[in-house]
Amino acid sequence: MDKKVVVLGIRQDNGTSFISLPIFLWIHLATVLNESLESERITYLGSDPMLFFVLVGLVATSISLLGCIGALFESIFLLKLFTGGIMLSLVLEVLSGIVVFSLRQHIKSSLQNFLMVAMLQYQDDLDLQFIMDEIQAGLQCCGVKSYLDWKANLYFNCTSPGVQACGVPASCCVNPLENGTILNSQCGFGTLGMEEFAVQSTIYLGGCVPHWFLYGFILLILLVPCFLIIPATSSLCTCL
Repeated sequence: MDKKVVVLGIRQDNGTSFISLPIFLWIHLATVLNESLESERITYLGSDPMLFFVLVGLVATSISLLGCIGALFESIFLLKLFTGGIMLSLVLEVLSGIVVFSLRQHIKSSLQNFLMVAMLQYQDDLDLQFIMDEIQAGLQCCGVKSYLDWKANLYFNCTSPGVQACGVPASCCVNPLENGTILNSQCGFGTLGMEEFAVQSTIYLGGCVPHWFLYGFILLILLVPCFLIIPATSSLCTCL
């Protein structure tokens, strides 16, 4: 029987490796947020918020390895453990979705507070600047609720004497590249002092919080069927 062996779990037919990769990316993000927003180091390991992400990553990796090893050695026992792990993950996903939905207003408020802090400290904290730029460029948004939120920034405020006055970061620009190769860091300068219809082709007008929840809802709609199909497929493979 021909088998498809994938090194290091980069890609597996069971799909669980795609769960672990975002988890570890979130660990890096949590590290940056922890260093940027906390003034004191966390002394006790049990109180470290990153511990949760580490544990989830370890569990996801373990389930993925069970499926890989079970398929490699044709072990029915390991494949059944893998299927059980996937089913348990599905249940936890549904429960987590219910909890997140019930706490959506609190999550939205916390997200708004974080993005506002990132905006206010945009020039002073390179980590927050990087995260804010990635969020705005990735979600094609600008500011918290709208691009006008950048007026709260000391340097982008229209009363600022600097060259950034009445501007927004380049990550807000629809096309921040000149000739498709060179980043134009001044593409958003002066946009806060112009009418909305005049800048809608230059920068993104919508805020990141509404976009975040919109894309999150769409992603949830797309992923739920996938998580329903994976256990069924795994069970079928086990029976075969």
